[in-house]
Amino acid sequence: MKRKFNYNIIVFVLVSAFIITSWFSKDFYNGTKNAVKDFVKEPSLENFIDDIDNTSKKYKYRYESVDIHSLSYLITGTKYMEKGEDFIVRMDNDYLAYKYSEINDAVIEQTADSCAELSNFCKKENIPFMYIYAPQKQYFGSFPTGVNNTTREEGDKYVAALRKRGVNTLSLAEKMIEQNIKMEDAYFITDHHWIPETGLWATGEICKKLNSDYGFEYDAKTLDIKNYDVKRYEDWFLGSQGKKTGRYFTPLGLDDISLITPKFETEVELKDKRGVKTGALEDTVYEKYRIEEKALHTQNPYATYSGGDFPEQVIINKKATNNKKIVIVRDSFACTVTPFLALNVAETRILDLRKGLHGNSVIKSVSEYAKKHNADYVMVLYSGLSSASSGTQMAPHYDFN
Repeated sequence: MKRKFNYNIIVFVLVSAFIITSWFSKDFYNGTKNAVKDFVKEPSLENFIDDIDNTSKKYKYRYESVDIHSLSYLITGTKYMEKGEDFIVRMDNDYLAYKYSEINDAVIEQTADSCAELSNFCKKENIPFMYIYAPQKQYFGSFPTGVNNTTREEGDKYVAALRKRGVNTLSLAEKMIEQNIKMEDAYFITDHHWIPETGLWATGEICKKLNSDYGFEYDAKTLDIKNYDVKRYEDWFLGSQGKKTGRYFTPLGLDDISLITPKFETEVELKDKRGVKTGALEDTVYEKYRIEEKALHTQNPYATYSGGDFPEQVIINKKATNNKKIVIVRDSFACTVTPFLALNVAETRILDLRKGLHGNSVIKSVSEYAKKHNADYVMVLYSGLSSASSGTQMAPHYDFN
């Protein structure tokens, strides 16, 4: 992973004066004027703020102004920023991270109980179950003085709570530590996700544990990056954290990102709310336009691998050498896992409980879903416990919204 000072800052400072002098573009001026007129007619502070906010979104230099703001933070050495409900930290290694509210032990125990219910259901139905703990990058990072980071403590407590309840649990945090995988080599700088190469590695660890615990058979070639073409896009990606803070909040600059496509032949059928597509993995599951176009503020190259987050996706592997079916409950960290995992089974059903289950008014839970679709394996992959207290990531009892 690169380490560099972003010398574009120097150029940016030189052009900032021009941008500032152009601040009051015609659209911005007219929008502000109309907001003031409306306020005079009907004094409402809430409406006035909404009008100004909508005007600023149409402002020609809105992204540049955010970048100028981020530059001021960098120059002054300020290492954290509040953006709406988000609290973003520049860690001691200059990688960006979210700081989440602390999660108390009662919530950790309650969440573990919820997962154990699904695990126990699977045991009764003789369906192998596994929980996969995917660590967020702040698990390995050091926050600046005065900012508390409880991610590691909470994550370790949660894994221990799951194991205490007899839930078969794979901690990828433990695997990264065992294999001496550094955070800087595994995660983006400006985005909260791990890089695609880490997703492929994680898929390998999942398959190995499924094999050792349940006799799961997998094709080793699908997990070896030597069997993939890797196209590197350098200085290409401004992640979710970088979009919110501005690109100069960290001196490390933009992220690189890789497009990893199989050298071997693949044929899959993809079903989700967009419809049905059949063809090679990279032409169906992938949305390559997301990475082929460099659009820092309007595009998300990470979503290339699964097309984004969907309530339900089904991948049928027409080249499968078995008839196995997997149901996996996931968050966005699985975007770079599920495509590679799908190459090892006949059918992969992917559920994102944060999005609800689109168009399904009969099946009410993951357990019912797994039973209906005759799952051979059920897995849950979540990135820590960041939203456990609100129920958005760890839905109680794994019910559909």
